[in-house]
Amino acid sequence: MTKQWKQAWQAALLALVFFFSPAQHSTASAESLDYSSSVQNGKLVVSASLKNPGDGRSIGVIAVGYDANGKAIETKGADVFIPRGQTGKYQIVMDRGAQIAKVEVIPADLSNPTGKLSSSAYSLVNGKMVVTAVVENGGDGRNIGVIAIGYDANGKAIETKGLDTFIPRNEVGNYQILLDQGAKIANVNVLLADLSNPTGKLSSEAFLQVNGKTLVTAVVENGGDGRNIGVFAVGYDAKGKAVETKGQDSFIPRNEVGSYQIMLDRGAAISGVKVYLADLSNPTGKLSSSAYTQVNGKMVVTAVVENGGDGRSIGVFAVGYDAKGKPVETAGQDTFIPRNEVGNYNIVLNQGAKIASAKVFLADLSNPAAKLSSSAFTPVNGTMLVTAVAENGGDGKNIGVTAVGYDAKGKAIASKSAKTFIPRNEVGNYQLSLPNAGKIVNVKVTLTTP
Repeated sequence: MTKQWKQAWQAALLALVFFFSPAQHSTASAESLDYSSSVQNGKLVVSASLKNPGDGRSIGVIAVGYDANGKAIETKGADVFIPRGQTGKYQIVMDRGAQIAKVEVIPADLSNPTGKLSSSAYSLVNGKMVVTAVVENGGDGRNIGVIAIGYDANGKAIETKGLDTFIPRNEVGNYQILLDQGAKIANVNVLLADLSNPTGKLSSEAFLQVNGKTLVTAVVENGGDGRNIGVFAVGYDAKGKAVETKGQDSFIPRNEVGSYQIMLDRGAAISGVKVYLADLSNPTGKLSSSAYTQVNGKMVVTAVVENGGDGRSIGVFAVGYDAKGKPVETAGQDTFIPRNEVGNYNIVLNQGAKIASAKVFLADLSNPAAKLSSSAFTPVNGTMLVTAVAENGGDGKNIGVTAVGYDAKGKAIASKSAKTFIPRNEVGNYQLSLPNAGKIVNVKVTLTTP
């Protein structure tokens, strides 16, 4: 037998083997899937039938509707228990009936024990972007979440939102998420949430300028016990400086996702945003973030505090510094923060034009005796304006301060006192004006208590 004849004989034999071999399918249920569709009352009704050659089980199908341009605009799934050797009937009603030019139906793959994102689609409806998705669950019945991220024409994430649903074993789950920035969204990406992390995970973040403000959205996945989980957003200017920060918390049950929406006021000044997961493990409270920016001649200081301990009043104080690093103004603020929540602070320093930078400090309210937290001074209209902050960790009481101004020789040339009632675990603000500002080179502030 010649070499050429031998090669031809082997090729023919392989062809015969292939011809008589049974067809291979990714799932046995794909053998006899038939479907049809019709528009009824503005909706597309998809009817399907599927024969099950294997053991009786729940078998799902997924319908995807496409517009005239071939873009997926809606998807929906259904499942039914089909005994061995019998045929199951399905009916799926799709809302975008008039827009759907073509529909495809495929059998679900329920072999994946961890869940699988089968299909996703999106379309603009009444000014909102309606995102639909189907997830197949081949494992134990459990909550499964999905996350939708909307992008503008430049590929920038401008909105994100999540949703979860319980999907029994060997069934499919349907999801519908409404993104508010519909007309501004050019593309949508849908992701399967990772609920394996017991400490929580920041899944997605996005931001958009809306009516002069910055709207920040984020999604957090919680694979641990149900609990409050906080996030905080920091807005940065074009130079990367933090100009505003704000936080939010939400209770997220076990194996679910939570959606967050934070509005930052400094829209025009913000060119970038970063979202962080709050650390609520600290029982004494933690200063998460701080930022500052000039607004109408004043310095607006914002801060976020995380409280992992018992609910209580937590105070912060801001100090504004001039270009040489000298404190020119200080002010404090307190707010009650429940356990495992975040608190937002907004402090306005009036000497904005003189302030080049600002720092925020967490007040120490564990000391039952009152404490002077900070002091600063600067000349204003011929007088020396002195500001101070005191912390009171004890019972509510009147707490006084005395400011003494000194000349270049260290001689006291002006003095003034003020008193204010500071409740327990709060901070108090003081403002005093000393004469002879032109001669005063230094000021010392002392605390006086009853």
